[in-house]
Amino acid sequence: MKKNMTFIPMSNDYVFTEIMKHPKVLIGFLSALLKVPAEEITVKSIRIMNRFLPKDSPNDKQGILDVRVEVSGRGTFVIEMQARPFPFWENRSIYYTCKSFVEGGQSGAEYDQFQKTVGISILGFNLISDSDYFYSSYKLREDRRHTVYSELMEIHVIELKKLMNRPPEPEDEALYRWAMQLNAKSWEEAHMIEKDPYIEEALKELERLSLDPERRDEYEYRERSLRDYATMTKYMKTTVFEEGREEGRKEGRKEGREEGHEEGREETQKEVAVNAIKLGLSNEQIHAISGIPEEMIEELRKKSSP
Repeated sequence: MKKNMTFIPMSNDYVFTEIMKHPKVLIGFLSALLKVPAEEITVKSIRIMNRFLPKDSPNDKQGILDVRVEVSGRGTFVIEMQARPFPFWENRSIYYTCKSFVEGGQSGAEYDQFQKTVGISILGFNLISDSDYFYSSYKLREDRRHTVYSELMEIHVIELKKLMNRPPEPEDEALYRWAMQLNAKSWEEAHMIEKDPYIEEALKELERLSLDPERRDEYEYRERSLRDYATMTKYMKTTVFEEGREEGRKEGRKEGREEGHEEGREETQKEVAVNAIKLGLSNEQIHAISGIPEEMIEELRKKSSP
């Protein structure tokens, strides 16, 4: 590693996908998650989903996935890195996991042709409220007997903020090391973590990425976009309703206050949505921060296009 080389955290979604698209890195990560030897994992295909998911109808939601992987004999894995809080993440992860499950079955195919789909969320914020442990996994189980209804769908959640709460269980030690590496904030911290050949490969790729000006520029652009998104979300929460109230106060009567509040709120929502469109956010993200229906967002997107 060169001295004074800029550290780029793996928790950035662009950096994460750039590193995970390398088969050796991906195999090592899945080996730790599935608790099976890396030699038993054969990757059939890797797709970086930096585009909208295909839409079956005009009313389908649009969204962006990070990494979609097909593994021989083990199904499809949908891996998402989300460093900053995102509203209704549980709903989002279920939606994308189910959509990938449906896409895995060919049109007109028998039900026994559907393959297993595993959703993996790596989060830089706390999501699970009933546990302080960094890792949780879910299957479809019966409420009283706890027997599994089907093995065809799973959701795994890795919460990076919980890493220091308590030591990992013995069976999760390899996954814990991966999570620590993904959460590292400096080169010193990254190199202090115990490694295996697969984590070493991830770190080497991170060093190569850090030395590539074009890829580093892409990382910095993604960071700016995420900061803008967080700032706009905060702005919506703290100012939009107050501006509406101020418009209403100027009217001097109850009807005026209500009308001014509503007009001020709608105008501010539209302004935020237009700015978010210029930043390249998806309709789903814009809806989350502005509250505007996605149909209206699409209309504003058409108006703002050159």
